[in-house]
Amino acid sequence: MTDPQRDAPRQPPRFVPTLTEVVAAPAAPSAEPAAEQPAVELERVVQGVLTRLRPNLDRLVNEAVSQVVQEQMQDLHWHVLQAVEAAVQRAVQQALLPDR
Repeated sequence: MTDPQRDAPRQPPRFVPTLTEVVAAPAAPSAEPAAEQPAVELERVVQGVLTRLRPNLDRLVNEAVSQVVQEQMQDLHWHVLQAVEAAVQRAVQQALLPDR
């Protein structure tokens, strides 16, 4: 079975919108500026965060470094005391031994 409406030529709608103005398509951006923009934006954000953090960050880093240096100096002091004690003991022992 054939459908008579299907075989009949189609009539366009009574009112068809018509383009009366030519609109230029926007120029496609080149790949380089698009790739640079996120990097520039990221750098700006990083600089802003660092500017806000700098006073506290400097203080916190100084405190952390001071603490580590203090701990290392205490450890070094202990090792130096042990080495001096051992050297003094050897010197005393050698001094007390009879000469041969």
